[in-house]
Amino acid sequence: MQLSELSTFSNPYTGSTAPNHRRKKFIKEEIELRDRAESDISPYWKILTLLSYLMTAIGGITTSISIGSLLAAFHNNCVLYGRLTMRGLDEVAASGNRTLYEENIANESYGLLADCTYCEYCSAASTVVGTALGCMFFQCGRGGVTGKSLTKSWIIVPPALVLNLVFFILSIVTFAKTIGGLSFFCNNLRSETYTGEQSNITTCLEILSFHFPDDVYNTNLYLDYILAQVGASLTFLGWLISLFILILRCFIPVDFVVYGRRLYEVRSSDADQSRPLIEARNKVGWDEDIVTSTSSTEFSENGDKSIATTSFTNKKVSSYKKLT
Repeated sequence: MQLSELSTFSNPYTGSTAPNHRRKKFIKEEIELRDRAESDISPYWKILTLLSYLMTAIGGITTSISIGSLLAAFHNNCVLYGRLTMRGLDEVAASGNRTLYEENIANESYGLLADCTYCEYCSAASTVVGTALGCMFFQCGRGGVTGKSLTKSWIIVPPALVLNLVFFILSIVTFAKTIGGLSFFCNNLRSETYTGEQSNITTCLEILSFHFPDDVYNTNLYLDYILAQVGASLTFLGWLISLFILILRCFIPVDFVVYGRRLYEVRSSDADQSRPLIEARNKVGWDEDIVTSTSSTEFSENGDKSIATTSFTNKKVSSYKKLT
């Protein structure tokens, strides 16, 4: 595309106004990102990000401790997807002593130890990584150009996005194993009398209120059962929210101001080009600035004075327009 236009300029040496015939040849148009000031970014980007990492940290440590307590209470046997049949709980409850013995466990079938180990240590890792990322985003401010130690806080967004994606996938597995495994265990917890009849104590809450034979710490098993599921849910939601925020932050240029940039090649037929060809703003609102130019200068002797005449033969002009 080629444009032709006529404009006038004032000669800075003579003060006269003369026509300036020039031809503008469009070269290309592209997008340019410029760092946005931190004060121009909403504080909610930082607040929501920190809250999401706080959820992952609290949820992770809660799940890890609860699963570890359940493992210890059942002598390092994993209750996820396990089955237990209890015997004689009515008689034990009638005696006023809620401590169980091996004879009170009629049948036991536990789940894979690897499932409990995964949920315990993956949740602990979520706490560590979530806390580290939260500290980084707290230090870096809202985003954009800050006056703190990191002048461009958006640099941490790409690695944080990768870590969020990895731990989001891990948290999905932890959530499924914890919620599904404990629900299966509780639904398959049975109780019968010594004679094999149906016991009056049948609910998960009632059965887990007893102290099992290997539980040396008198753990509140039902509380750990609830906390493990709540913690896994918090961890999953925390990674989900933080991942969504970071993806949104990448697609919406929160840390940048987007400019459209048009590059032109300008040729002029004037011999006197003392004033550079710069348009402050043209009709479509594009700010122009000269990027490169070529010129030739001739000197002529006039008595004791040297007169320099500069002829600009070719210029490259870039036009900018703020898009966001």
